[in-house]
Amino acid sequence: MRLSREKIVHLSHVMADYLDNNKNIKLNAPRNDIRLLMVNIITKELKKDEAIDREVRKKISSMKSEVPEGSAEWDALYYKYYQEAEERT
Repeated sequence: MRLSREKIVHLSHVMADYLDNNKNIKLNAPRNDIRLLMVNIITKELKKDEAIDREVRKKISSMKSEVPEGSAEWDALYYKYYQEAEERT
């Protein structure tokens, strides 16, 4: 999934606001430090997801028989290979 930098920053603000306004949660670091950490985590996870997506698409496209994207077989292979790749990382 691709998210712009602006959307990632917006999400980090929404999450930090939620944590800061929740009476059951006490922040042990400044709100902005936590928010910046969230930006880094989201960015890192999205990059990992994109790398796995490229790997899986390459694996499916290199198969002997052509599997059309969007078909039930392609979806099943994508899910299977994605899960396998995700477990390795």
